[in-house]
Amino acid sequence: MVKMLFFDLKSSEKKYFEQNDVSDFEITFFRESLNENTKLTVNECDETAIISIYTNSLITNKVLDKFKNLQIIAIRSNRYDNIDIKFCRARNIAVVNICDNQNTSVAQYVLGMTFMLERNIPKSINDFKSKINRYEEYEGRDLRNLSIGVIGTGIIGSSVCRLAHTLGLKVYGYDILINKDLQKFVEYLPLIDVLRKSDIITLHLPYSKDLYHFISEDEFKIMKNNAVLINTSHGSLTDTKALYNAIKTKQIKGVALDVIECENKYYDINSKDTDTKNYAEILLLLKELTTFDNVIITSGISQNTIDSVNNKLRITFNNIADFYKGGHMNRAD
Repeated sequence: MVKMLFFDLKSSEKKYFEQNDVSDFEITFFRESLNENTKLTVNECDETAIISIYTNSLITNKVLDKFKNLQIIAIRSNRYDNIDIKFCRARNIAVVNICDNQNTSVAQYVLGMTFMLERNIPKSINDFKSKINRYEEYEGRDLRNLSIGVIGTGIIGSSVCRLAHTLGLKVYGYDILINKDLQKFVEYLPLIDVLRKSDIITLHLPYSKDLYHFISEDEFKIMKNNAVLINTSHGSLTDTKALYNAIKTKQIKGVALDVIECENKYYDINSKDTDTKNYAEILLLLKELTTFDNVIITSGISQNTIDSVNNKLRITFNNIADFYKGGHMNRAD
């Protein structure tokens, strides 16, 4: 029986283990994340072959040094920038992720946020709670007359394109690689033109440090002043300070964030932030952003559906089984 440590356990994941046979594994569950401060027993460090984590965990070389016989890290997300991949390669530790799980759930979230912001629903809700009715200010726009710019047309981005097209939006796309299956209804343009022409801009890029603050002051200046920005990919793709200024000065119509900069710091999780040194300022700006009626910030719920959770775990265990059969399915290393 292979020993496995399962971190970042969510209540919704428990049902999967109640309904599926995982008897090939000796699993120890942890609600907390794995990081340099996690306390583990000697046996857990010496005997564990598999660890499974979510994006809240931070797997540095110091964490990896604790494990003497670790063979594979299975992250239950498409993201893996919280893992020291180079160190894993040096130690011959496989890293597998999930590439095709959240596309439908995320696409539905993106269009849901589009409806919310374009129809001024948050403002109407807040006013109702205060017994205020500013009917003329709630006037919205019909999505069939709008355009959406999908930046990154991989598995998730392409799902957004298809759903947006079904709803009658004009779809623009930007990606280094053009998805030929989408070209019947997606007009691929240079990034600057997508930013300039789109009423809704949604980010679906795999994050790397080269893309830090991909959307910043210059990009906001290019956008329409009634544009909506949606980010479900990675908090560091968006420059929080530039975003705050764009919202405050009404440079754009609104924003929906399912990811934020300094996310671990925001939730008081003990974690290093390798990208952002001025996290205190960013946390204050995020707090200020929540006071605007045209800002929606959620805590990573775009992929949080029952179907997505079950499929995520199914893929995770398929990845592990494939690894032990000598395969390379969904390898991130």
